[in-house]
Amino acid sequence: MIDTKTVADAVEKKLLDRGDRGGRSVRVDREMIRCEDDWVYVVVTPTGANGSASVLVDLFEEVESELENEHGWHVMIVPARPEE
Repeated sequence: MIDTKTVADAVEKKLLDRGDRGGRSVRVDREMIRCEDDWVYVVVTPTGANGSASVLVDLFEEVESELENEHGWHVMIVPARPEE
């Protein structure tokens, strides 16, 4: 079983390392992380009013791929409704 705290820390670090993308950043919602089968679903909330959603989708795909390559984890980053 994958430790969700470890996965959340890794996701958060990779997202922070990349910084603000096109006026949008994200916050990992640690309360909403779920495991199902071999997958860990990490819910993130986009923040910031500007920027393209497609930029975030590309960012999430990069992070998911890196985590699989580096750790063998199957992670799906799931965006929640942006804060208003």
